[in-house]
Amino acid sequence: MKRAQAFREYIEHGHAQQERSKINDGIVACAKTAEKILRFLYQFYLILPYCDTGEKSGVNSNANSVLEQARANTARSGFGELIGRFRGLEKHQDIIQATEKFLGRNGIWPKGSEGEPFVALDELNKQRIHLVHPDQPGSNWEPIQLIEGFQLFLDWLLEPTSVIGAARCAESGSCALRIYPAIVALNLQITTRSGITSLRYKLRDTHNDRLDVTLYTMQPVSIESCYYGLPHARTDSHNFWHNPVLIQTDVLTAEDNDVHAEV
Repeated sequence: MKRAQAFREYIEHGHAQQERSKINDGIVACAKTAEKILRFLYQFYLILPYCDTGEKSGVNSNANSVLEQARANTARSGFGELIGRFRGLEKHQDIIQATEKFLGRNGIWPKGSEGEPFVALDELNKQRIHLVHPDQPGSNWEPIQLIEGFQLFLDWLLEPTSVIGAARCAESGSCALRIYPAIVALNLQITTRSGITSLRYKLRDTHNDRLDVTLYTMQPVSIESCYYGLPHARTDSHNFWHNPVLIQTDVLTAEDNDVHAEV
């Protein structure tokens, strides 16, 4: 997000005309980043139905074959196809049921919030195609509009209701409806006699800040591991998570999980 903001400021400071080639390179880079994010999220939500708090990894063994198939299906998928694949996840009944069961919400994103972000991605893809293949038609949007659209997409992943006018969350990265999972690094572990594990951890958000959160889970988590985490929308608050989704980052390959550095 910081790089996206820096690129936007570069354009706003009047460099667009003098150094058009750099602007074009930046637009292509934004498209590549969005493509990485969509590929990761597509795979992450495909394995959500296989979450299992009895497993240290956070998912059962069936997730492995699902991931293998997803990687095979998207290995050669371009940006445009990935936009369609990710948006199409909302039609998967098993994923909708999983978001209700594990996340306490009626889908991956709040209904009605997805319009502008997906339009922005479509325009970014049009321009990327044009820049790579000049004989193809591009977007009618100006460079500043394309980068603003890309930033809107990133904002939507963290606070989806903010794009439809809802108030932003009090603390960065704390939105219970976030689409993109938090990167959870555990730094203290206390196991009670009842078997419930109480943890304090640091939540890595898009601005590289840290948010202290108390987490209670029955999952046999490891303090040496990092997890992708999503809270339960109806029971958790910005500083308290109770049995959230925790999927070990090792479940995904290095190529899949390095994208969090981009968001």
